[in-house]
Amino acid sequence: RFAAKEAMFKAISESLEDKYDLCWKNYEVLCDKNGKPHINILGINIDNIEVTGTSSVGGLIGQIYNNNTIKEVAIYGKVTGTSDGIGGLIGYIGNAASDISGVLVNVNVTGNTNTGGLIGSVGTVNITNSYSRGDVSGHSNTGGLIGKVTSGGTITESYASGNVNGYSQTGGFIGYTASVTITKSYASGNVSGYSYTGGFIGESSANIDKCYASGNVNGNSNVGGFIGYKRGGTINNIYALGNVSASSNYAGLIGLNYNNTTNGYTIGKVTPLT
Repeated sequence: RFAAKEAMFKAISESLEDKYDLCWKNYEVLCDKNGKPHINILGINIDNIEVTGTSSVGGLIGQIYNNNTIKEVAIYGKVTGTSDGIGGLIGYIGNAASDISGVLVNVNVTGNTNTGGLIGSVGTVNITNSYSRGDVSGHSNTGGLIGKVTSGGTITESYASGNVNGYSQTGGFIGYTASVTITKSYASGNVSGYSYTGGFIGESSANIDKCYASGNVNGNSNVGGFIGYKRGGTINNIYALGNVSASSNYAGLIGLNYNNTTNGYTIGKVTPLT
């Protein structure tokens, strides 16, 4: 069973090598007791990708489950999907934890629901030293790095620098997130949405420390320079630098806040929509 999975992965990699400027340094396909694969990937560079599809669309992987490790990957190009789970690296990751580190994605991503520069939708994920530089456009749960985090995990020393456009739950770093822990990370792109729109996160229950957002933020309701709607989690040592413009429940730091924030500040202009 393992041999079959490995042969399949090798055939896919060889076909990709022929189509793109792609280099595999190392890969390993393992199987759990039920024969389901989980993949360890080290060292991939793909230039000028153009991937289109409906749901679970990614620059490297569309949909993946089980525990996976992805390191030292660089992808450049464009990813477009019309439905759910669209990401510059991975469209959809199941609930089992995945470890991602040393990843650079410079991909313009267009989707609908759960759209992100790195990952569209994920359950639990651990991300370190990873970056998204492309512009991201979606409808609900749209983020410069991740569209939606449903469970938890950790994100540290990572950033998103592209502009982000969405409708609801739109953020420069993450669109919507549950109780993930985020440290030493930032978003620098401009963010435009309608409701629950933030320079860093649109709607958040995350625990955040030593992070910032520097882009301008525009929306209608529940709009903030850092978070649009903070429904839970702890926040310490944050700041927002961009200007904010909206109609209701808007502020330079957090638009709608349901618990405490420690050591946060903002210096941007806050103005009503005209």
